[in-house]
Amino acid sequence: MLGCIRMDINFYFTKCFFIMEDVIFNDVGESKPKYSNLKELLKEEGRTQTWLIKKLEEYGIKRDKAQVSQYCRNIFRPRDEYVIRAIAEIINVDFQIVNNCFSK
Repeated sequence: MLGCIRMDINFYFTKCFFIMEDVIFNDVGESKPKYSNLKELLKEEGRTQTWLIKKLEEYGIKRDKAQVSQYCRNIFRPRDEYVIRAIAEIINVDFQIVNNCFSK
């Protein structure tokens, strides 16, 4: 879906927004995350933090409830990128969507 907003009558300035499935990109490539934290993403997917902990353990990633809670509330970001990639794979969403959940 493509939409354009005309900024002046002479059409010198046109701002186009490319609305994709989960992330909005404007014409300069900036992205706005759809989710402000991992908790919102899990809620939309119908999953819980406890479920995520169990799935991470299946991937060999040990995290206790407190750590996952801090990830979900955007207090801490996982130190290793492979943890974020594992979360994205577990939830079955794009890596960039999960990564944007951790940006403040």
